[in-house]
Amino acid sequence: MFRNVKQKIRINLFNELRPAQIIIFSFLLGIIIGGFLLMLPLASNDGPLDAVDAFFTSTSAICVTGLIVVDTGTHFSKIGQIIILSLVQIGGLGLMVFSTFFIMAFGKSLSIKDRFMAKESLLGQISFKNLFSVVKHILIITFSLEIIGALLLYIPLSRSCDAGFALYSSLFHSISAFCNAGFSLYSLSLIKFSNSIYINVVMAGLIIAGGLGFPVLYELRTKFFKKNNRRKKLSLHCKIVLITTASLLIFGALFLYLLEIKNPAHHNSHGITLLEAFFQSVTARTAGFNTIVIDKLTNPSLFLLIVLMFIGGSPASTAGGVKTTSLAVFLALIKSLYSGKDKVNIYKRAIPNEILYKVLSIIVGSIFLIICVNIVLQITESGFCPHNKVQGSFLATLFEATSAFGTVGLSMGITSSLSTAGKFILMITMLIGRIGPLTFALAIVRKENTQKFEYPEDSPMVG
Repeated sequence: MFRNVKQKIRINLFNELRPAQIIIFSFLLGIIIGGFLLMLPLASNDGPLDAVDAFFTSTSAICVTGLIVVDTGTHFSKIGQIIILSLVQIGGLGLMVFSTFFIMAFGKSLSIKDRFMAKESLLGQISFKNLFSVVKHILIITFSLEIIGALLLYIPLSRSCDAGFALYSSLFHSISAFCNAGFSLYSLSLIKFSNSIYINVVMAGLIIAGGLGFPVLYELRTKFFKKNNRRKKLSLHCKIVLITTASLLIFGALFLYLLEIKNPAHHNSHGITLLEAFFQSVTARTAGFNTIVIDKLTNPSLFLLIVLMFIGGSPASTAGGVKTTSLAVFLALIKSLYSGKDKVNIYKRAIPNEILYKVLSIIVGSIFLIICVNIVLQITESGFCPHNKVQGSFLATLFEATSAFGTVGLSMGITSSLSTAGKFILMITMLIGRIGPLTFALAIVRKENTQKFEYPEDSPMVG
């Protein structure tokens, strides 16, 4: 009898929820559990965290953001650090595995429509027989890359510290890098390794791999490691992701280097090195590690980082932002409009109007969200002070809001000093940024019936 009652309660609670709502519920549940665990005395070295900071850290970890209110390496005990790392791993797999688990757990079975939606969100155009095959391949690729990354990082770290900490640190940073989380055991992130080409390349490789997305990783794996598929052409999605990612990395590094070449505030006194510019270009698009002091950058460089954080990584990845594919389609749309073409084409393929509408809604909605968050942060942190009394705060809060939305974790140093209201606003922003603004909108809007009639067309003047 008790089992029947329990089953009815579960069905009543979750049977009417749409997949987007279950995704949000899964993340909220993870945030709540993580927050309570981080409040335990065993999780901290300097006394337990208060509720706000504990839930903020939990949100930042499971949304793979990396914004911190206390130092991860010194404030948290090994238990607390492992809790954070576990949340990062769950959040990194998030939409790909964690949410699928909840969708399948809260109900007898998924409908054909829901299974199709889940597979599309995980894999795009890749075909698998069932979702279990999807999860298996995601786990294999994820854990393989994280283990390889940890082994590569262990080599240099073992030379500067004892073997136990070197192994723990390499595994922690490998998972944090692949999941694009940005959590570090070092108080100054990776600044101490700013001149190490080896560590910079390994960390950048993990960040890029995590940001490419599982569909691209799987397609590259099958193309280069299976003889029969080597002559097979890459899909449009894979081409867009690879070319857009490479372009952002190159141009981001180049412009950042040029913008800082005369900045005497850095340790080099002649700006930053090309290695530092490259790594910051990589990590700015959602990882959150830094090898330079962010608040010493010039205003143009900070705005460049804001743009990179807004773009983010690629779909079905551990990264946030509006995604590289959205940027590519949006630029192709602009090009088509200005050239007077009726169709948007990318690499000899026409883009459906449905995708164009989706891209526009994502980009415009994301810009509107960041504007609103920045306005609210200005109110909560600066009150109604005149501009000449709070100069610089606008850029700092805009940077923080974009970092939270893009699940990046870079900061100009204001995170720990934010008010309770400011931290709560950033928690919501991190959650929306992780699950995606479109998914969030689909979860909160009422499900409408299909419209059975059409209104007459009219043409207002625009432009």
